[in-house]
Amino acid sequence: MDVSVPPTVAVKITQLKDALSHASDAALACAEPSENPIELQKRLAQMLHANAPEPPANTAISKDDHRYDEILGSYGHNLRVQVSRPPAVAGVLLIQYFTNIECGADSMLLAYELRDGTWMQKLRWQSRH
Repeated sequence: MDVSVPPTVAVKITQLKDALSHASDAALACAEPSENPIELQKRLAQMLHANAPEPPANTAISKDDHRYDEILGSYGHNLRVQVSRPPAVAGVLLIQYFTNIECGADSMLLAYELRDGTWMQKLRWQSRH
C-alpha cells in the first residue's frame, strides 16, 4: 500500500490543521478559567460539525448507504474532537483533533495553559502532513 500523501493533499491537511488551531484559540479566548472540558468539546464539535455518530457495532454498510459517508471517507473526513484536562496538572486543557486519511487516521494535539486568567496555546503537536 502506498502511504505517501499527494503534495496538494498535504497542503490542504496543513491548512485544515491551521484552521482547527485558530478555531480552538478563538473558543478559548472566550472561555473561563474553570472551563468544563466536556462543554468545550460539545461547543467545538457543534461549531465544526465534528464527532458524527459512529455506526452501531457489526453494521454492514453498502456503498449505496450514505448515512456514514463522513465516517468512511478519506482525507479530512470524520473530524473528531476530544477535550480533556490531564489529571494532576492544574491549569491545562488538551484538545485533540482526529481526521481520516487514506491509510488510517491523522491527529493533532493542542495544549493550552491558563496564564493570568487567559488560556494560551503552549503546544501544537502534529505530523508533518
